[in-house]
Amino acid sequence: MIQVVTDSTADLPPEVAEQEGILVVPCQVLFGDETFREGVDLTDEEFFQRLRTSPVLPRTALPRGEDFQAVYQEARRRGATGVLAVHLGSKFSGLFGAAALFAREVDVPVELVDSGTASMAMGLLAIHAARRARQGATLAELAEEVRRLAPRAETYAMLDTLEYVRRGGRVNRLVEILAAAFNVKPILRVARNSVDLVARQRTRRRALEWLVTEAQKADPAYGLAVVHADAPNLAQALSDRISARMPAGTAFFQSTAGAVLGTHAGPGAVGTCFIRRETER
Repeated sequence: MIQVVTDSTADLPPEVAEQEGILVVPCQVLFGDETFREGVDLTDEEFFQRLRTSPVLPRTALPRGEDFQAVYQEARRRGATGVLAVHLGSKFSGLFGAAALFAREVDVPVELVDSGTASMAMGLLAIHAARRARQGATLAELAEEVRRLAPRAETYAMLDTLEYVRRGGRVNRLVEILAAAFNVKPILRVARNSVDLVARQRTRRRALEWLVTEAQKADPAYGLAVVHADAPNLAQALSDRISARMPAGTAFFQSTAGAVLGTHAGPGAVGTCFIRRETER
């Protein structure tokens, strides 16, 4: 049996991780001197409540060594003969390197996949791997397949405000004020180990329409997820628009952003995650 592992930056809903049999290594979130394990000691709802009221921007940190070890021990307890680990893009943090170090200590073969992305785009890679593992794919086959899909795994996030990006040092106060004055909604893409500004829309309505159109063009082959940062009503509106235009039978997920995406995008952000269908050349 091949066990699929990911980390909490995948924003996998707990019930989906349980249903698919995926094990999740929790990252850490630091508010001042307080440290929490994402999804274990601090729920998404509690995180956003703190984020809205905290005078300082929280910091995120790598999973603890014992949490890596606990996940691999659980994989062995389940009878795993191999582990496929899909993790946060290696250019975004040291998490992938840390995972590689701990994988060397495991007494079963481990294949690590650099997703090049985050949130449910990474989660969809893990879900696909778990399903293929249940179909009998070998560890080598899974690793090859997921590595081939990873460059097409994309997360798009519409930011409701630039405040949190500015507080993180990415834009200055003047840019934030101008964006707010003109009601500009920036849209970021997280893919292929890069974060890029791909669109600026004058209103939230236009930004949502842009996300819908891009999802249609992508023709998602392995499902689609809508992720929100403490904006459930906005996420539902986006979900309704997208689901009405997707082919029948498209797998659909909704998820709340965790601490990593939530810290940098800020409350009110909403986005889409999918694996773009490969086009013939």
